[in-house]
Amino acid sequence: MGFLAQETNGERVQYLAEAVILQSLADLCDRRYCRDCRRFFRGEGFTVWADLAGLSPLEQIRLLSMIQKTIQNHEYGHEYTFS
Repeated sequence: MGFLAQETNGERVQYLAEAVILQSLADLCDRRYCRDCRRFFRGEGFTVWADLAGLSPLEQIRLLSMIQKTIQNHEYGHEYTFS
């Protein structure tokens, strides 16, 4: 019974971690939150949540590569949205 509870809690943590990452992606294009999101993706926060979400190091690199241009453009004051 304890193992089943741990597995369910592990799945819940994974879903929460995925939600945190997805929300940060969405907030990256919102002026109110883009600075915090840039810090999240550049810092330890992303790595911790990505590990909890079950993303491999290669998947983490791919995701960061996909959003790298968006993060850089926000630094210069440009506003882009995902399409």
